Amino acid sequence: MPYRIAVGLSAGLLAACATGPAHHALYLPAPGTAAVSQPPLVRVDLPGYADRRTMLRRSDDGRLVAFAGHEWAELPAEGFERLLTEHLAAAPGMPGGATRVDVRFTRFELEADDVFRARGHWQLRRDSAPASHGTLDFERTVTRPDAAALVATVSAVAADTAKRIADTVRGAPGPDGNATTHHNNDHQREP
Repeated sequence: MPYRIAVGLSAGLLAACATGPAHHALYLPAPGTAAVSQPPLVRVDLPGYADRRTMLRRSDDGRLVAFAGHEWAELPAEGFERLLTEHLAAAPGMPGGATRVDVRFTRFELEADDVFRARGHWQLRRDSAPASHGTLDFERTVTRPDAAALVATVSAVAADTAKRIADTVRGAPGPDGNATTHHNNDHQREP
């Protein structure tokens, strides 16, 4: 009888371990050829409430609530750094060598109105060249306010961040149509 109880308890504990939270990682870009041989060193800072394994959204009353049963596979800032590095390494016109990109978001959340908002700024420094910098302001409507849609949205924001940085460094036209080489204020809203 004690053997059956031990086997039953062991099976129950194993079943409980198997029902842990689902882990979600940011989407990597499609494999391609890197435009630079040495990718930039990327540092991303997120607000403390957003840089945790728990996937969160803001409720109607302003509280942060967790997506039940879902977690990030890694800290969001680490995943965003990894993804941004890959996108920047593949971006035409990005400088190689000793390049450092710092991105600091002051807002980074899915809100009660099903809009993901990310606001912050970035700076690129390389050797002795003057720094390029700009602001980031993204608003994206999330059609399905669930964990998978949040992963897709944050992945898209990382790709858009890389594009904005690379466009500014190349002197490509900004949202206002003017070429900018050292400062770019960006704002993107999607329907």
